[in-house]
Amino acid sequence: MESEELKQKLKSFSKEKIIFKGHALERSIEREISKDFVVENILNPEKLIDFVEEPSKFPNEKKFKLVFEISRNRSLIVVAGINEFINVITIVIRYRKWFRPQGV
Repeated sequence: MESEELKQKLKSFSKEKIIFKGHALERSIEREISKDFVVENILNPEKLIDFVEEPSKFPNEKKFKLVFEISRNRSLIVVAGINEFINVITIVIRYRKWFRPQGV
């Protein structure tokens, strides 16, 4: 899947179609990341700078690690499964510039 294709897919969802799994809810509290902040970045993916498709446990779902650039040295990383809903599995803020190794 191409970056623009994924961005369009994310934009097509509504706020009601984003579900935070238990682990993601725990991490949002533990890491002080608001759910609204995560939802805003998912639905308006202009700051999406990288993504990696990962294997999913479910056959009708695509799983992605989404990386959003928050500032020069901070990135929001969201792992989510996408089918008719966006199932947010976990979230984290990385406090250094996102770097993708060459050849990956």
